[in-house]
Amino acid sequence: SARVYREVNRIAAQDLAGGMSVIADAVFGRSAARAAVAEVASSNDVPFTGIWLELPEELRISRIEGRGPDASDADAAVARRQSVMLEPPDDWEHVDASAPPTSL
Repeated sequence: SARVYREVNRIAAQDLAGGMSVIADAVFGRSAARAAVAEVASSNDVPFTGIWLELPEELRISRIEGRGPDASDADAAVARRQSVMLEPPDDWEHVDASAPPTSL
């Protein structure tokens, strides 16, 4: 997990330094991980906006189980462990993500 976050931050820093916009898509369930990604933006002199998606555990599990193969290793057990360990941020935008996803 720590290696994954370091890699997300490394790629974000590289892309920001190259003048690109970045969306760092991960759980960021711990304050240290959130502080690290915010520091990546700060050290590249770009604004940072953290967005925390609010979603009940049951719905997260349902969505995980309903998706096809992808890069994530998340399953129901991972979602349950995250629920116990999450430290929701006070300083990020909170968004209700319980509405059904729409197709583009």
